[in-house]
Amino acid sequence: MRSLQAFATLVCTVLALGVAACSSSGDEGDASSDVTTDVTADTGLDLVVPDPGPDLAPDPGPGPDGVDVTPPDEGTPDVAPDGMVEDVGPNPEPVEDVGPGDTPAETVELPDNLACVGTIQWPEPEVATYTHTYGLVELLNQTPVVGATAKVCGFDDPQCDAPLSSGTTDAVGNVTLTFPAAAEGLTGYVEFSGDDIVTTLGFYRYTDNVAAYTAPGSFTYFVLGKTTMVALAALSNVEVDPARGHVIFSAFDCDGAPAAGISAEILSADVGTTPAYMEGGMPSTELTATTADGQGGLLNVPPGTSMLTATYEATGTEIGSAEVIVRAGAVTSTILVPIPLWEE
Repeated sequence: MRSLQAFATLVCTVLALGVAACSSSGDEGDASSDVTTDVTADTGLDLVVPDPGPDLAPDPGPGPDGVDVTPPDEGTPDVAPDGMVEDVGPNPEPVEDVGPGDTPAETVELPDNLACVGTIQWPEPEVATYTHTYGLVELLNQTPVVGATAKVCGFDDPQCDAPLSSGTTDAVGNVTLTFPAAAEGLTGYVEFSGDDIVTTLGFYRYTDNVAAYTAPGSFTYFVLGKTTMVALAALSNVEVDPARGHVIFSAFDCDGAPAAGISAEILSADVGTTPAYMEGGMPSTELTATTADGQGGLLNVPPGTSMLTATYEATGTEIGSAEVIVRAGAVTSTILVPIPLWEE
């Protein structure tokens, strides 16, 4: 058996199960503020409103028939309902808070390799279905997985009780499946199961379906043996909870290369969920985003349907997402790619 170091180096391969890797401001103030309002608390500036002095307007005297036509005193603000003071004075310009130490915030943009977020558009397939062959290989031993069951499942069938296509791997680990064609990639998932491997659910939406399933040859698809899963969890210093599932992902940039600096969160995570990212082929629970490997995962995720979101950590910008199904005791694998045009 290979050493754990060799195994760790191979982990990055299984996490890259996607097509690209496995193919052969604050308020500025209200302009209607009353000039008598105390603004010193907000600005630190002592603004003194000068005393306009006594009213110098002449007394018009009595009007016809002794009617007093003296204009009302406009120096007193009208009282609006609910005790609010209506502003009847001139409107000063808003005062910006320029307290000590304040500096304008710098705008951080996405790097060039992620600038395509929200603009990608893939071609419409010219056929209704694709037929393609997978070659299943166990990660650690690098041996073909024989006799495994493979299925193509609809997203609305979380247990894959009614597969759209199915088959069994042959003596060299190959199985041919039929996929529904769609510009946004596979809207369902593939499922691989067997006596000696961890059941794997593969979600590959938001890929160029045409390029993916018309490529010649077969996909080499790495799956985890049950003993390999235990070793992987041990490398991450995490105890596997059999009542929960695990999510592994590969993040890609606009050029289809592994994307660094991507943090991933899944909506259903709780205190029992542990994120991990790969660095130099080794899993780490200390990292908070992908390295040049572009790979990571979340261990012990509660089962059910949930949304996995990818964020570029430096800016907090969402760059991609994937809705996935998590099953107890199974591995969910997916790819995180820049958001396509129609999702903006």
